[in-house]
Amino acid sequence: MQLGVISLTFNRGEGEFGDESGKGKMKTRTRPSTQEDFAIVERVARIVSSVRGTKPDYRRLAAELELAIPFDVVGIVLLRHDREGVRVTVCHREEYQGPTRWTALQHQHPRESSMLGQMLQTPRPILREYENGLDGPPALCGDALSSDHRLHSTLIVPLIIEERVLGTLELGTIAPNTYRDEALQRLVRAVARVLAAAIEGVQLEGKTQIQDRQHQALKDVSFALTSKMELPTILDQIVVGLAKSLNVASAIMMYDRQTALLQVEALAGLDREIFPKICRCNAYVREECIIGYTLQHHRPSICYDLTTDERFPLNHVYARELNIHSVYTFPLMTDTTVYGVLLLCSAEPGGFTPLKVDIFSLFASQATLAIDTSMLLEAVRQRSLSQESALLSSVSHDLRTPLTTIKAAVTGLLQADLAWSEQARREMLEDVDSETDQLTVMVNALIELSRIEMGALMLEKEWCDIVEVIHGTQAKLDRRLAVYPMHLDLQPHLPLVYADHAQLERVFYNLLDNAIRHSPEGAEIVIAVDVLEKHESPCVRVRVIDHGRTVPEHERERIFRSFHYGFRSYGSGLGLAICKGIVEAHQGCIWVEAVQNDEGKASGSCFIFTLPIRANSGVSARATV
Repeated sequence: MQLGVISLTFNRGEGEFGDESGKGKMKTRTRPSTQEDFAIVERVARIVSSVRGTKPDYRRLAAELELAIPFDVVGIVLLRHDREGVRVTVCHREEYQGPTRWTALQHQHPRESSMLGQMLQTPRPILREYENGLDGPPALCGDALSSDHRLHSTLIVPLIIEERVLGTLELGTIAPNTYRDEALQRLVRAVARVLAAAIEGVQLEGKTQIQDRQHQALKDVSFALTSKMELPTILDQIVVGLAKSLNVASAIMMYDRQTALLQVEALAGLDREIFPKICRCNAYVREECIIGYTLQHHRPSICYDLTTDERFPLNHVYARELNIHSVYTFPLMTDTTVYGVLLLCSAEPGGFTPLKVDIFSLFASQATLAIDTSMLLEAVRQRSLSQESALLSSVSHDLRTPLTTIKAAVTGLLQADLAWSEQARREMLEDVDSETDQLTVMVNALIELSRIEMGALMLEKEWCDIVEVIHGTQAKLDRRLAVYPMHLDLQPHLPLVYADHAQLERVFYNLLDNAIRHSPEGAEIVIAVDVLEKHESPCVRVRVIDHGRTVPEHERERIFRSFHYGFRSYGSGLGLAICKGIVEAHQGCIWVEAVQNDEGKASGSCFIFTLPIRANSGVSARATV
């Protein structure tokens, strides 16, 4: 929960304090006994411990305090969660005939100009007298007291738990020399200790309640992902879950590359008319908008205060029209494709704790998964009945096998009546890790193929050193390549290629994975790269050679089709189809030839692909490896 500065003004029983003119008179009362003090402190502990929620009601606490401690203003000062500001809740006594009632107003101010900021450095009680009335800034007079110039006597005490300063308790009265009484000071320190302990307990319990809400929201979203809900329903569930669990507003915006416009797909806690209208402008995809910045840089962005952050002037309208002050954006993307942005919006400056950011990233991952899954399902729906049948029979087996291994290992580890040795536990966890990697490869392959078949594969080209791409792929397959001698045959001074680095690496990964699957242990795998100058147009040629099964001639075209049952490269026939889609998207070609040994007999397969060489590509200075 979030606590702040509570400023309360009270009448205090019988008798009167007042200035010489007789104005501003306030009732006083006789100090209670020590036994009464202990009773008051005990009641205060109960009252503070009973306060719950993100907007606590401290009216009961004020009523208990005024029975034991003389004050006209009392404040509890705590840091904002980002430690850059102080939260202030000012409570005023309503002036009317009858029982005392209170109203509350809230505000914040920077920590650097606060009394609490000084108290964090030197935690000690501060007693001050003002002969002509309090006059000075919060850092000098107190964060809760500085606005009341009637005060003549103030006492500020740190709220400390195990040498850790949580905040301060501030007391002020119009009567001079009120807090010089040592017995009263001891009582205030006792109350401060009770308040510190109670506040810490409430904060910890509040965090637990928030986490419970977050876990339930994530559970609801996970259920939606595994159900037959449509994508818009799932996205709505995600933003509603975010809004409820984090007490913020949220929205999902998709980016249409053809129109260069943003489309609001789901929102919660935001005006359904104003927000989409504001975001309809195509300027919002530029870097001057936090959404456009996230889309262009492919990474999360945060703005702690839109009214002062000059990086995103286009978002100042959020503060004016929607009362949004802080925004966190997370790109909804896979390795190479950005679908849109998930927004987290708060009415408070600096409204994001590290815990909120972590939970936010989980919801963003769920949103990305939902969109990717929707694309895959759409691709499946577009297939013929025979292709759908091939998908189910081919993919289901390869998905079920690692899932069965993972389920068996986890079930065994969870059985409390079985005592596993450390070695056995580690072996089962390694099985889970390995099979999870295999599942990840499989799911990524399905998603990538769906993009290719839907024409949604977006290439982000740059000048690439093809040798670096090869080494990067080797590193990812290092464990599996350990039993296969690897030989690189590279022409000196290879030119750079203008390609999508990540997709090119995916081609090498699939071809090497295919070679490993079809080669006996100890068989050499060769990667050869050279330049074909006499080709119709100059190009880089890559050959991946294995010494396993030779692809029959009648299968050499079919194996590049998705879900082909003949000579299967992946278990589900995806890898080579993906390679073909990526290479052709780069205006290249891919095919397979037989490898012959010295006796002229087939002894393996050679997968070949070419990439065009653009003019002015430059050359690398890399020698043959």
